[in-house]
Amino acid sequence: MWTLLFFLACSGDGSDVTEPDPPTPTGDTGDTDTATPPPTGTTGDTAEVPTGWCAPTTNALRFDCPATGTLRWWPADDPTRVHTAEADGSYVIWGIRSDVDTLVELPDGSLTRVVPGVLPQRIDDALMLATGTASTAMALPNPCEGQDLLVVDDEGRLVWYEEFQAGVAAIDITPDGTFLVLIGGARLIEVDVQGNALLNVADFEHPMHHDVSRDEDGFTYALYAERISHEGEDYVLDGLYVLDRDGAIVDDWRLYDHLPAGTLVPGERGFYWEGKFPGAIDFSHGNSVEVAPDGGLMLSFRWLHSVMKVTGGATTPQFGTVEWALAAPQGDLVSTYQLVGDDPRFDGQHHATLDEQGRVWLFDNGEGDEVSRAMRFDLDGTDAPVGATWDHTDACPVQGAAYPTADDGVLLSCSTHGEIRELGPSETTPRFSLDLACATGRTALLNRAVPIDDW
Repeated sequence: MWTLLFFLACSGDGSDVTEPDPPTPTGDTGDTDTATPPPTGTTGDTAEVPTGWCAPTTNALRFDCPATGTLRWWPADDPTRVHTAEADGSYVIWGIRSDVDTLVELPDGSLTRVVPGVLPQRIDDALMLATGTASTAMALPNPCEGQDLLVVDDEGRLVWYEEFQAGVAAIDITPDGTFLVLIGGARLIEVDVQGNALLNVADFEHPMHHDVSRDEDGFTYALYAERISHEGEDYVLDGLYVLDRDGAIVDDWRLYDHLPAGTLVPGERGFYWEGKFPGAIDFSHGNSVEVAPDGGLMLSFRWLHSVMKVTGGATTPQFGTVEWALAAPQGDLVSTYQLVGDDPRFDGQHHATLDEQGRVWLFDNGEGDEVSRAMRFDLDGTDAPVGATWDHTDACPVQGAAYPTADDGVLLSCSTHGEIRELGPSETTPRFSLDLACATGRTALLNRAVPIDDW
């Protein structure tokens, strides 16, 4: 049994805090433009802004600032990247770059400076080479051992982290802006930007894997695997745990209950579950669950070469009804839509999503040494024409993701090579690239880089 290492940032309700007078900068404080940075330009000479008002926490990139009222903070070299929060006695500021000091504007308009602390060794060993600018910040696992949750900004610079003692298997950004993290295959953690642990549940009957997601009603969906005996053969099939905000299981969805008769047939597939379910056929290999705009769920099954849309509304009688499937010709499911267009076939796909326009996005891993790619299908009646594709530069046979950007481009994750690429709607050359490595040696698989808005 592994032990989870996480900690609460040093914050409080401020009820027993006696605030000293704010530190007085040694420079000229009469210039209000210095205390209130404009949207563009500079904050003037801030070299003399004092430190010491905000206290370090056990996290090198979070500081506890005693104050009541509006706090604003920004990188000392970039006053356009301003975070704002309301403090009630104190507030733990976050989103601090590891490579530059941060300036903090206190409620009375005076400034103080915080200096990032010393990063934990495993975090410091993470190597990130970025070019260009992405459309969002993103959350990803630490390339060193696959442990820890990292957040990098749109230029690939570290701005947040949380340490764990087991691999980060899945990440979701909830509608409330918190981080939902699957640790190993047995524990579900929720943590907010200040480092407060909101959820910590374990001891599930079945091993969880690959993905978690939360809807607007606060229900969390976590993929799990179970052994199924069927006509003398053992299979590994997928299901969904449905948890409420307190982490209690309130519903359960099983793929086995929704497969047409005759779907389960013996045959060699993958070996992912051999250690946990020896001798069982890894038949479906679910690898993503994403909440659709209408509250339904998009599911991806690698060895079925199929994605599936099921009805949302956890705990309701209609929950989990299969609405439609999108399947490649070699898939095990009957496709509701006919794939049409230039090269519409996909193979062993990961990470299927549905956007506001009803279009399906997925990461086509490809077969063998084929170059992996992102694909968008524009559903139209009974057809699923290919609306767009974006090739990666490598074959990425394991995991991976394809997130649509606000301008109809795509954010690609290649797990095998630790590569993140963002391309515009019709571009073949990335406008942003981030390559991950570890200073101590072998780089862990990058299961996914998840975009974060408003960072």
